[in-house]
Amino acid sequence: MGLPFRPRMVLALVAGLGLTAALAASPLAYEAMRSRYMAQLEKQRAEPPRPDPMLRVQEAAKARLMKQLSEALGPLAFQGMGPPELSPDALEPGTPDAARPIGLVFQDRAERTFLFVAPETRFADWLARQAREHGTFFPEGRKGIAANLANAALYTVTVGGETGFGTVVPLPLRFAPDEKVHAALGVFTADDVPFLLPRTLVIGRLAQGRLVVARQAIEDVVAPIPACTRLALRGKAQVRRFRAQVRAERREDDTFDDLWTIMRTANAAFEACITRELPREPYYGALTARVRDLLDIMRGK
Repeated sequence: MGLPFRPRMVLALVAGLGLTAALAASPLAYEAMRSRYMAQLEKQRAEPPRPDPMLRVQEAAKARLMKQLSEALGPLAFQGMGPPELSPDALEPGTPDAARPIGLVFQDRAERTFLFVAPETRFADWLARQAREHGTFFPEGRKGIAANLANAALYTVTVGGETGFGTVVPLPLRFAPDEKVHAALGVFTADDVPFLLPRTLVIGRLAQGRLVVARQAIEDVVAPIPACTRLALRGKAQVRRFRAQVRAERREDDTFDDLWTIMRTANAAFEACITRELPREPYYGALTARVRDLLDIMRGK
């Protein structure tokens, strides 16, 4: 049985896992300290339930970890964004968020713009480990961050929350010689829902030893494109006809692959239409201006 909880136990835990200033600046030292916190939490979880102590330990650990990560990243200032929060927010092993890359997350007051910031070396290590252990989302993870800036999975794991990102239209963007940048318009969704108008802007920027990933909702800019809407309606009609045929023939069990093929083919035509027609839309100039403005925020301007 565990000992009765006392507030000083939390302070002792945090102090006992402290690092020197030199080590604190190292992303690897940060990772080591976070792992020690998680091991301590795992040990406490195996003891009789004590929700209050667990919460206190986690909050104290997160505050210490965020301080160390902030020192590793150096000064950060993003116009219009609130104070940073630690990401992932969960420290207990086994939680879904615990496997996400480590960084700081900023958001604006309207919760329309989110930034994820991580040390370049730390994120590159995480990418390489994902390639070794899983390889599904980041099969080219060993090639580094720059090679994965156009990978939609990068935006899922950093600013996706509980949704997944799908790129619909890569967007042209000028950037400086000392930075790598990728911008795209796409969709965040919890399910593979087809025929969604892309109304979320994402940008990935690698510069100054940091990875900065941005997500911004732009429903106020992007409007439906009639030619593409017609394709979406046509695709939905195909899906309805197929489902009606399946019900009439009473063959539900073996139709998933066929249905998925119909939806995927129709959705690909819808997205190709958007890619082709978007630059011709009257709001395209406003869209590219929003891209430049968001990149300026990411640069700290």
